[in-house]
Amino acid sequence: MSGTKREAWGSLRKLPSGRWQARYPAPDGEMYPARTEDDA
Repeated sequence: MSGTKREAWGSLRKLPSGRWQARYPAPDGEMYPARTEDDA
């Protein structure tokens, strides 16, 4: 596995720091990172 997991709603990947990043497609076709408590 390349470190990325594809989901129907977007994508999930594990960062080198050990944290996870989720991205999702917006209605405009762009991919955006999902917000977390850390970057709220």
